[in-house]
Amino acid sequence: GIKLLHITITTRKCFGLSVGEEDVGTAIIVNNNKGISYEQAIVSLSHERGHILMNRDIEKQSDAEIIGAEEGEAELFASHFLMPETGFKAHWEECHGLHWTDKVIKLKHIFNVHYKTVLHRLLNGYVPEGTTFRDLNNRFIKEYNGNIKDGKDPETVNRQLYLEERMYVLAAEAVKSGKMSTKDGASALRISKDEMKRLTESFI
Repeated sequence: GIKLLHITITTRKCFGLSVGEEDVGTAIIVNNNKGISYEQAIVSLSHERGHILMNRDIEKQSDAEIIGAEEGEAELFASHFLMPETGFKAHWEECHGLHWTDKVIKLKHIFNVHYKTVLHRLLNGYVPEGTTFRDLNNRFIKEYNGNIKDGKDPETVNRQLYLEERMYVLAAEAVKSGKMSTKDGASALRISKDEMKRLTESFI
């Protein structure tokens, strides 16, 4: 079987690694550094499992050392393993009416994963073909109505996700269908016209 080891590594840039030495057996090491979130640890475990299942040369490799196609494949595996298509699609569609960045945060909390894992999942059929992870992540950081530094996982959730979600959805649908003006929608939600426009026009 595969051994699982939790070891504290001083750097937070290495989330985990996998080894496959013949005398030890296949093992996954997860960095137990307190600065690494629980969600990131779960993703790292699944990520390394992906490398093993895809029969890559995993000896002495880590997240920081694996690049290109193999890294992308492992991220794709982790995102599908942690967020199966049926459940992911259902929850994504239930969020209709929210700004796409808020949808990302809501699914992050539903599946207990890092927000970047949700972005990797979106690359598989939910965004225009040709969109890269870098482009999507940069767009998320720019448009998310919160505070993200150095790619860290957002710790807070926008209030509209849980307090007035249904009202936001109904108002956005009414404005988008022409049944309500942007001004009236903004007034109903007590937000600015610019925020109302953002809500109705920035969906994925």
